[in-house]
Amino acid sequence: MSADPLTDAAARTLIAERCQRAYLHEIRGGLQALSGAFELLARLAKSGNGDAAVVDRATTIAKRALTHHEHAMLDLVKQITAAHDHEERIELGALVDDVLRFLRNDFAGRQIQARLERSEELFVEVVRNQLRFMLLGLIAGRLDACPSGGQLSIRLARRDGSAVLEIATACSGAQGTPPHPDVVLDLVRHWIEARGGQFERPASQEGPFELALPLRA
Repeated sequence: MSADPLTDAAARTLIAERCQRAYLHEIRGGLQALSGAFELLARLAKSGNGDAAVVDRATTIAKRALTHHEHAMLDLVKQITAAHDHEERIELGALVDDVLRFLRNDFAGRQIQARLERSEELFVEVVRNQLRFMLLGLIAGRLDACPSGGQLSIRLARRDGSAVLEIATACSGAQGTPPHPDVVLDLVRHWIEARGGQFERPASQEGPFELALPLRA
């Protein structure tokens, strides 16, 4: 975090607003699963089907959908509010995959291809939802700066005891929306450096971002 809580809050608000549609899609997906489960229970009640096995199966589906939706909503709140959760050992490539999946509709709508290159598993120890939110801000900003039909390239590598992640665009023609307000980049830089890592901003709008976090065995 930076020394200025208001700046951090402004940066988080910008990222959350930018990804509003993706968050809404995630929420609707959980609600649809819940709706389907309860619709099944309603049909069973109306039909008078007393088969205990069928009722138990439908109840299990409903409970599972409710639990999944509750966990998803809790994750969203933690990401946006930077909740001080416990640190855990996570695989960086899997987390990047999760962010790309979350933004899949944004990529599809812009006809932009996401390319992730990695040769091995790289583990870091961080608060998962906080790092996910940082990556979401960086990747969404790069996506906005890439014209339709371009490509976003993400590379993961091991270097000097660190997990290094590079985010670049391979886009021809004029750039789209300016990728990142300074407050967002400052938020990411302070967060990375506070955990013993490094964050390098590109010299130009087309250049790659590079962040490094200490590896954990």
